[in-house]
Amino acid sequence: MIRYTFILILTLTVYIGNAQSNPLDSLFNQLNILINENPQESRQIIYEINKLAKQSNNPNRLLEAQTSYAEFYFANNLWQQANKHIDTALTIAKNNKNSLAEVELLVLLSKIYFKSGDAEQSQKKLTQALRIASSQRLTLSQVKIKLTQAEFKKSEGKQIDAIKIKKSALELALKSNDKGSQADCYQSIGSSYWQTGHYNNAIENYYKSLLIKEQLSDTLGIIQIIKNIGLAYRELGQYEKGLLNLERGLFLAEAINNRFEKADLLNITGSLHYRFNRFDEAIKFYTKSLEIRVDLKLLRSQITTHENLARAYAQKSNFEEALSHLNIALVLQEQIVDPIAESSTLTEMGNLNLLKGNVAEALRRYLMALKLRQTYGTDEDIAKSLTNIGIAYRRLGMYKSALKYLEQAHGIINDKELNINDASYILQNLGHIYQDQKEFSKAQTIYKEALNLKEQGGDESGTAKILKNIAQAQLQIKQINGARSSLAQALKIANRLNDSREIADIYNEMGNVERQANNLDIALKYFKNAADVHQSLSNFDGKALCVRKIGEIQIQKKQYSEAEQNINQSIKTGFQTGNAYIRSYGYLAKHDLYKAMGNYRLALENYAKHTAIKDSLENLKRNEANLEAQLDLELDQKKTEIKIMEAEVESLQQKAELDKIKIEQQKTFRNFLIAIVLLVITLAGAATYSFVQKKKYAKVLEEKIDEIKLMNDKLTASEIDLKNTVQTKDKLFSIIAHDLRSPFTALVGLSEVLAANVQSLSPDEIEELSKHINQSATGVLSLTDNLLNWSRSQTGKLVLNPKILSVKDIVDTIVEVASIPAKEKGIAIKYKLDPDITIYADYDTISTAIRNLVSNAIKFTPTGGVINIEAFQKLDQTQINVMDTGVGISPDNLSKLFRVDGLTTKGTNQESGTGLGLILCKEFVEKNNGTITVDSTPGLGTTFKIELPNKTS
Repeated sequence: MIRYTFILILTLTVYIGNAQSNPLDSLFNQLNILINENPQESRQIIYEINKLAKQSNNPNRLLEAQTSYAEFYFANNLWQQANKHIDTALTIAKNNKNSLAEVELLVLLSKIYFKSGDAEQSQKKLTQALRIASSQRLTLSQVKIKLTQAEFKKSEGKQIDAIKIKKSALELALKSNDKGSQADCYQSIGSSYWQTGHYNNAIENYYKSLLIKEQLSDTLGIIQIIKNIGLAYRELGQYEKGLLNLERGLFLAEAINNRFEKADLLNITGSLHYRFNRFDEAIKFYTKSLEIRVDLKLLRSQITTHENLARAYAQKSNFEEALSHLNIALVLQEQIVDPIAESSTLTEMGNLNLLKGNVAEALRRYLMALKLRQTYGTDEDIAKSLTNIGIAYRRLGMYKSALKYLEQAHGIINDKELNINDASYILQNLGHIYQDQKEFSKAQTIYKEALNLKEQGGDESGTAKILKNIAQAQLQIKQINGARSSLAQALKIANRLNDSREIADIYNEMGNVERQANNLDIALKYFKNAADVHQSLSNFDGKALCVRKIGEIQIQKKQYSEAEQNINQSIKTGFQTGNAYIRSYGYLAKHDLYKAMGNYRLALENYAKHTAIKDSLENLKRNEANLEAQLDLELDQKKTEIKIMEAEVESLQQKAELDKIKIEQQKTFRNFLIAIVLLVITLAGAATYSFVQKKKYAKVLEEKIDEIKLMNDKLTASEIDLKNTVQTKDKLFSIIAHDLRSPFTALVGLSEVLAANVQSLSPDEIEELSKHINQSATGVLSLTDNLLNWSRSQTGKLVLNPKILSVKDIVDTIVEVASIPAKEKGIAIKYKLDPDITIYADYDTISTAIRNLVSNAIKFTPTGGVINIEAFQKLDQTQINVMDTGVGISPDNLSKLFRVDGLTTKGTNQESGTGLGLILCKEFVEKNNGTITVDSTPGLGTTFKIELPNKTS
C-alpha cells in the first residue's frame, strides 16, 4: 500500500509504542513520523528500507521503497530526484498491474509538478490518474484526486472553489458508502473553513467527521479530529470547550501510547492557555511537549515549540529566556533547511524586539522574514510580513509608511480570498493608524468593516476587542451613547468568555466614557473595577493606569489627600516596572493636583519632571538607529522598481547638467557683450575670461565624450548579452524542433508498428522493435533531464547544497546505470577509487556533470573501447579524470565544446545529441567553485579533467 505521509500520518505504532514483527514495517512507521521532521534521520531510514526491500526481492516492498524515496525528496523540495524514483515505482506498479498504486503515484507526481511551479503538467498527471481510477472503478482514489484538486485551488488562493470541489468529493464518497472517505472529506472541508476564519462552519464539519471516526473505532483518526476541534474553539475564544476536547485527546493518546500525538496535543493545549493569557500554564504544557519532541528527534516540531515558548516568556517580560528559545530555533533551522520555517522564527524575533521596544531591530527581523517569504512563501505569508512592518512603522510614528504596507497587505488578502481573520486584523491596525492621526470617523468605518469579518467568522473574543476600538473612536467624536452601547456588547462577550484581561480593559474604557460625560462617580466605579481585575492578573502597569485616573477624578472632586495617595502609588509602580509612560503621566497628574491646591512651585516642579520624561521618550522613538532601519526598509524594493528609480535619477541628473551648460552659455554671451561695450577697459580681462571659459567648456565636453563612450560600452555589452540570449533561444528551439521531436517520432512510429503487427511479428522482431523503443525513450528521458537542468540554471532557480562527498560513492551510482548502455556497445568502464577521496560540492549538480561526461564517453567510444575514471587529491583540491579511447575531438571543435552555439556530432553508433550535456557540465562545475578542462587527440581518445575543492573553506 502506498503511503502519503505528507497528507496524513496513518500508522505510527512501532516508533511510538507497539512493536511489530516485520522490520520493514517498523522502518516505514518511523519514516511516517520523521519524513517531514528530520531530513538526516529520514535519509538513513530510507537507505535501510531500500536495502531490506532489495533483499526481500518482493515487488510490493520494492514499490514501497521507491515511493518512500520519492516522498522524501518531495518533502525536501528535490523535484528531479523525486521524479526519478516515481518513474521507477510506476514501472514496478505497471509490471505488476497495480492500478491503485499507479493512480496514487500519479497523484504524487502531480503534487510535485504543482509545487515546482508547473501547473500544466500537474493537471495532466491528475487527469491521467483520474482516467485510470475511473476506468478501474477506484472510487476512493477518485475522492482523493478531487481532494488534491481542492488543495491546489486553496494554494492558489481560490478558497471558494476549493470548498466546492471538496463538497463534490464528499458526494462521491457518500455514493460509494465508504465511511472512511466520508470522514476524510468532512475533515478536509472543515479545515478549509478553519483556514478562512469560518470557525463555526469548521466545527460543524469536524463533528460530522468525528461521529464517523467513532463508529469506525479509529482512535488515531479521532485524536486528529479532536485536535482540529480544539483549535477551532481556541480561535472562537471558547476556552472551556477547547480544553475539554484537548483533554480527551490526551487521554486517548495515552491509552494507545502514541507519543507523537501526545506531544502535538500538549503543544496545542499550551497555545489554548496562551490565547487566554494563562502564560505560566502555557509554558508548562509547551515544555512537556518539547521534552517528547526532543526525545523523538522531531526537529521541525521542536522549532515550533521553541517559538511558542519564546512568545509566552516574552509576555511575562522574561526577554532573555525568550531570546534563548528563538536562538535554539534558528540553530535547528540549519538542520532542516526550510526558508519558510526560518521566516517564522525571524518574525518571532521581530515580535520579541517590538515588545521590548527595540523597533529598529524588529524592523530588521521583519524585513529578513519578508525577503524569504517573497522568494519561497505564499501570498498569505507575504501579507503577514507586510502587516508586521506596518505595525512597526506605526510604533515609530511614521504613519505614511505604516499605511503603505498595511494597504499592500490588505490588497493581497482581498485579492486572494484568504483568511477573513487575517483581513480583519489588517483592517483593525489600519483603524489604529487613522485613530492615531485623529481621523476618528474614518477609523470607525474601518473598525466596523473589521467587526463584520470577525462576526462572519464567529470569533467572539476578536469581536469584543474591535467593539472596544469602535467605542474609543466614538468617544473621540462625542458619540457617548454609541460608545456605551459598543462597550456594553464587548463586556457581555468578555464575561461569557471569562476573559479577565479583556474585562479589565473594557472597564477602563467604560470609565473613560463616563469621565468624559462628567459622570464622575460612575467613572470611579469602573476604574476601580478595572484596577481590581488588573491586580488579580498581576498586571501592575494596568492597575497603575487606573489608579492614576482615579486620582485625577478625585482632584476634580477636590478629594486632594486621596488623589495624592493614588497618584503617588501609580508613579511608584512606574518605577518598579520600569514604565516611563506611567511615571510621565503620573507627574502630569501631580502637576494638576498641586495647581488645583494652589501650590504652584510643586506644580511647576512636577510638570518639569513630566516634560523631561516625555522629551526623552520622543527622542527614543526617533533615534538614529530607527531612522536607519526605516531607510534600509524603504530601499528594499523589487529589482524592477530599483532600476526604474535609478533610470529616473539618471535622467534628472542629465537634465540638470544640460541646464547648467545652457546657463553657462548665456553667461558667456552676456559677458561677451559687456566686453564689446567696455572693450577699452576690459579687453585684457575679457580675453582671459574667454580663455578660461573655453578651457572649462573643453573639460565639460571631454567629460561628456567619456560618458558617451561609457554608454556605448554598456550598449555593446548589452548587444553581446542579447546575442547570447538569442543563441540560447535558437538552441532551445532547435532542440525542441528537431532533437526532442526526432526520438518522439521514432517512439510513436515504432510503437505503431508494434501495435499494428503484434500478431504477425516473430518474437525476434518484437524484441528488436522493443529495443529500439527503449533506446528512443531513454534518449528522450536523458534529453528532458538535461533540458530541465539547463532551464533551472538559466533562470537562476538552481539551489546548491554543498557538503563533503565521497567521489567513489558518486561514481558507484553513476556506473551502475551507465554500465547498461556500455555493455551493449561492448565498452568496459574501469575505475578503482579510494573511498577517502572527497569533494566539497552539491551532490545533484556534480553527479549530473560526471554522469554527462561518462555518457559522452560511451557515445564517442567504439565497440571494444575502454573508459577509465580516476581521482586524486592535491592540497585543497580534488581532480577527477574521465578518459576514453574514443574518436577524439578535432582542435577546431575543442574551442566550441562548451558553447551554446557549438556543433553536435553523432556517436560511433550514430547516437544523436544536443550539445547541452557538456554545457551543463561546465556550468555545474563552475557553480561548485571548480574548473573543467579537456585534452583530446583525434583517433586516440579524450580526457575531461574536473578540479573541485575538497574542504568547506
